[in-house]
Amino acid sequence: MSQQPLPAAVKLTGSLVALEVLALLFFTVSGVMTADDVRGASVVGLFFLLVALSLGIGVVALWKHRPFSRALILVWQFFGVVIGVQTALSGAPLYGVPVVLLSGAIIILMFTQPLLHHTRQSS
Repeated sequence: MSQQPLPAAVKLTGSLVALEVLALLFFTVSGVMTADDVRGASVVGLFFLLVALSLGIGVVALWKHRPFSRALILVWQFFGVVIGVQTALSGAPLYGVPVVLLSGAIIILMFTQPLLHHTRQSS
């Protein structure tokens, strides 16, 4: 049984989500390290860590043709758009706009035919 190569949309989506995971981990560590209120930062950091973990699981599942990967990734991308818009409008466009663009691009990629076909296949 030979495996077909991954479609470009799957590779690009997986790479972008992996970039999000790395960014979340970076902001988690830097936020906790530089926080004045360690308890509050720990709660936010734990939330970011859980989001990064779930996105990481989504990327692995996407690579393995698992249909649930789309839902797992999409949920956090919709949250990313909402959070990014709120961040941009609250005076931090350098943080908010890239989040909106990245999450929006991933949402669009999640509905491309190659990715839909890929997640409907069994491995």
